[in-house]
Amino acid sequence: MLSRVLPRLPHRPLAHPIPAFASSSSSSLLFPPTQSRSASSSSAPKRISRSSQIKDELIPHPLITLVDPISNELLPPAKLSDLLIALDRARFSILLVDPSHDPPICKILDKKAAYTKALEKKDKDRESAAAAQAAGGPVTGAAAGGPAKEVHITWGVTSHDLSHKLGKAKELLGKGHRVTVVINDKKGVAAVAARVRADVIKGVETQLEGVGKLKKQPTNKGAQVFMEFQAPVA
Repeated sequence: MLSRVLPRLPHRPLAHPIPAFASSSSSSLLFPPTQSRSASSSSAPKRISRSSQIKDELIPHPLITLVDPISNELLPPAKLSDLLIALDRARFSILLVDPSHDPPICKILDKKAAYTKALEKKDKDRESAAAAQAAGGPVTGAAAGGPAKEVHITWGVTSHDLSHKLGKAKELLGKGHRVTVVINDKKGVAAVAARVRADVIKGVETQLEGVGKLKKQPTNKGAQVFMEFQAPVA
């Protein structure tokens, strides 16, 4: 039965049980007597990237090769539909890890363990970012890809004020943060000429040159202009 192939995994009975053979090893239970064991000796490949994970009914292959959860060896091909019926779907999933294999290789994914691991990684990234920021070092991991920090200036900003405002932007970029410089009209002051606006934008680019790289052309949203910078890749 499948329960012997996937030891310790809660399951539901199969509509068409898979016969068990004489060997007690979990990696050999599904081998017909005439089939060679040499095909099972290869180890499972590394898991494909999380962004492209394909699970359960989304796996476009009726026949798959499952990785033995105990020995990490490859088991004989089995019907995906039978495996899904037998598996406790509330706790486990079947994950496609190597679609190039014939039949494709899949692993059992413990949902709770995967969720816990993801939370631990997120906490670790947050702690590393906080420690690096406290020490004045570069921000890495999840924090580096977080929301950009904003620095606000007006179109009538003086050269002195611009240097002061962008000093904070340089500090943030030096720590690995993304920075958005937001330029807006000053309340109660008439709109400046297009030439003045162009000079301010050029001044921002010049002062952040070498410290931050403009990700894209400045974006206009009404009276505001947004300039997003990121730290240059080392």
